[in-house]
Amino acid sequence: MTGDRMLSPRTSLLSVLVLLLAIAVPAEASAAYSTASGQLSPVNQAAHSGHKYLGRWNYVQPDRATGNNVAVLACSDGGTSCSHNPALPLPLKIPQVGWIDFSPGPDGTLYGRTDQGCVWNFAVTAGGLELSSKTQLCFNATIGQYYSIRQWSVQVDGDVEREQIISESFQPNGDVLFTEMNFSAKDQPSRRRVVDNGGDSVAEKLVGSFRYDPFSLETLDNITVTDRGSASPDIGEVRIDRLDGNRIAVHTPDGCSWILGVQGNTAELLDPGTQMCRIGSTTLSLRYWAIVTDDGGHLSAFRSGYTFENNLTNAYTFIGSLTRK
Repeated sequence: MTGDRMLSPRTSLLSVLVLLLAIAVPAEASAAYSTASGQLSPVNQAAHSGHKYLGRWNYVQPDRATGNNVAVLACSDGGTSCSHNPALPLPLKIPQVGWIDFSPGPDGTLYGRTDQGCVWNFAVTAGGLELSSKTQLCFNATIGQYYSIRQWSVQVDGDVEREQIISESFQPNGDVLFTEMNFSAKDQPSRRRVVDNGGDSVAEKLVGSFRYDPFSLETLDNITVTDRGSASPDIGEVRIDRLDGNRIAVHTPDGCSWILGVQGNTAELLDPGTQMCRIGSTTLSLRYWAIVTDDGGHLSAFRSGYTFENNLTNAYTFIGSLTRK
């Protein structure tokens, strides 16, 4: 999973990064706090005022250059450091991956369920979808944090979706942080409707050998951090093989192999939801891994796992990026 070389630990910085990044990815890596109740028949779905939104939508591959699908974490005053944690490098840019599935809710609303099971309720307005309330909570099971979202706006034109998100969090150390996404990239598609369940043309974009891009502790590119205050770089080569149907096998430099399923431009861990691999004296369990590509030449990924050997240690790779060899 990671390289064999440890970086010099910055315990205070890394521990707060784990906390802060939990807020930076509220929509795409979260578990259910509220649950959908009731389903409409196909006839009623077609008549629903929000029928054009129904179905699954994948994020297009994040674009650092334009800021599309890149969540920007910053202090509330927009400064480069917060008063209680001046070592945290801000603004911190976190590419987003994953999917949301819209389904009918009560009283003309829609439910939006993300790829880790969180369910948000949206009101259908003349301008698009907006959260039906600002008091909805989500528990992120991959990171173990609750948070809320102040704004989540969605517009759809055919099979193209655009969205803007603002979330805010009050930290135990007194800092107020918020995250914005896609306000500077409104003209670019945020997501596309999933119409391909891992067909040849899509899955083959993921097949081949890829090498991790250069890592950076300052930006967290290809850095795996733990809630024990350590960090290690992801380096080396990843090979992806095509299996049957929409399944692929991802072989990482640590000798592990993981089975993912492809839908649209995104591959995620298949059931069982948690997969395990023995690495020396340690058993690594992955609870979440999403990999996205649109051009087939570059991969963007987010990964969450844990080990139990020395008590529970959670590990997160928030910004995974690889380039085809």
